[in-house]
Amino acid sequence: MSTKVTAIVLAFVAISGAVQAQTVIYVDQNANLTPHDGSSWCNAYLTLDEALDASTSGFTIKVANGTYKPDTSGLPETYEATFTIESGLEILGGYAGCGAIDPDARDFALYATWLSGEVGNPASSYDNSLNIMSVIDCDAQTVIDGFSLADGSGPHGSPYPFGSGAAIFIRGGRAKSK
Repeated sequence: MSTKVTAIVLAFVAISGAVQAQTVIYVDQNANLTPHDGSSWCNAYLTLDEALDASTSGFTIKVANGTYKPDTSGLPETYEATFTIESGLEILGGYAGCGAIDPDARDFALYATWLSGEVGNPASSYDNSLNIMSVIDCDAQTVIDGFSLADGSGPHGSPYPFGSGAAIFIRGGRAKSK
């Protein structure tokens, strides 16, 4: 009887561990296989927004080198476009991605991953994203690492929250240091 109980407990622990395993979503603007479902480097989502929409707390999003811009569709003004980060996500840039000998190779200088606020007319910074990334009420499990941010326009008379933090707008939440 004891052997059966032990086997059942071990099976439950193994199943529980599998359920709690971290889900990885891939983003690579150069992914060359369909469907673009984020399941591998070459089947990666083409935009970071797609991956953010498909993820939830506990997910890891790995982003290949390149420049990514927030989606402006459905917004009254392009400058309102931002990458909205959910609590508990781990978002990592600087990967080699699809087509590389080792797509999981990570080097911030060699495989630079940029988040750009240049979402409007390139001749004007007025219509750039006011906040390239918005991190609101995230917990200490939230990680953002391996990105360079450029071309946010920051405040220009816009109401809160858009009027502060050209690169990253952070409100609330908990931080932890290593």
